[in-house]
This record gives sequence, C-alpha cells and structure tokens, in this order.
Amino acid sequence: MTANVRGRDSYHEPMAATVLILGSTGFIGARITSHLARTDTTVTVTRRPAAGAGHVNIVLPEWVDEPASVAEAVAEHPIDTILVSVGGWSEPGPLARLGGRDLLEYTSSHLLPHHAALVIADLLGQRRGRPVHVICINGDASRRVATHSGPVSVMGSALTMLCGVASAEANIDPTLPRVTEVVINGPIAEDDRNESADAHVTTERILLAVDHVHRLGADAPASIVLDPQSQP
Repeated sequence: MTANVRGRDSYHEPMAATVLILGSTGFIGARITSHLARTDTTVTVTRRPAAGAGHVNIVLPEWVDEPASVAEAVAEHPIDTILVSVGGWSEPGPLARLGGRDLLEYTSSHLLPHHAALVIADLLGQRRGRPVHVICINGDASRRVATHSGPVSVMGSALTMLCGVASAEANIDPTLPRVTEVVINGPIAEDDRNESADAHVTTERILLAVDHVHRLGADAPASIVLDPQSQP
C-alpha cells in the first residue's frame, strides 16, 4: 500500500521534498515515516501505516519482485529520495545447522529489498533526468559477528558491500543513484526488546541522521555510522 503525507514540524527545518519509504511498518521505519510526515516532506510508503495517521492509501505492486511496476506506479510523485528500512533481528541458530533455503529466505527479506530500491531509484532517475538518492538503514550485526544470528550478520555485511559498490559506481557515472548507508551500530534505546543495559542509540539521533543525509542529497557520504553515546 502507498500513502502520501504532508505536515510540519517546528523543530526541524523543512526539506520540501518527496521520500519513498520501503519498510514503513517496522520499528525504525514507522518512526522515520511519522517524523517525516511532520515536516514539509511528502512521504510515500509501500505498506499501510498505523491507523489514525491521516494517510491516503494507494495499491502498489510488490516492490521487491516488481520494481519496474513500482517505479511506474509512483512516477507521478516527484520522489528525490528512497529510504529502505527492512530486515530485523532473529536468532535462527548456528549457521552450520541452517539449510540453504533458510539463507535464501534471509537474502529475500534482508538484502534483495535494498537492491530493488536501487532499481526503482534508477528508473525514476532516468525518468526525471537527475539521480534519486537511496538511504539504506543497516544494523550493528553488519559490523560484528552475531552468533546464532549469523544470517543477519551475513546479510548486513552484504548490504554494506552493496551500498559501497553502488556508491562507487555513482562516482563513476553520476546518472546512477547516489547511495548512503546509515548504520545503527548498537541497541536502540526505545526498543523494549533489548536485553542489554549497555549504551544505546536513541531514535532521535537516528532521525537527526536521516534528516542530515536527506538534506545533503547527492553530497551525502557513502556511509554514516551511529555508535552508542556518539554524536550523529
């Protein structure tokens, strides 16, 4: 599903832009969607947001399997940024005891959506005559060995490489989508599923980082890492 949202936030400067959010119902994606909906940003999301948020929903094709159809469906919106927040945490057990099909499922849920976003961004960029910026949200498992959560680490690491390669290719060919990886390199403070009392990354810092990267657009770095207790 797709929703278009407009609004204001007196704290953050208006960005006056349109963002397509893939993964808007997840823990982080929902908060980013709600935050951007309170700014002068127009937000287009691919699943139905929380009830009562004042969204108007439009049916879209499955965005991972049909990126070209999605690009066609949202072509009327002046999208300049695509933000991807998908994946999540799980502990399926040791890698040696997982089957190949299990790993393929993690590829489909954690990695392929980001590649689909690149395809959508490239198609929209060709249509509008200038590149679309892609922001990929990644987690701390991409930077560390997460035992019993091996597929999450493997796909997070692969996402880091995907973003790096795409960013390097955009440096060679400026018509390609510019890509920025935003890494939440620690537990999120407001997530009550955390089992650790160690230092956390607050959702406010994540939102500020997304704002910063979004405003920079084509000038944004290839990667931003949000470490616990550090500034965005």
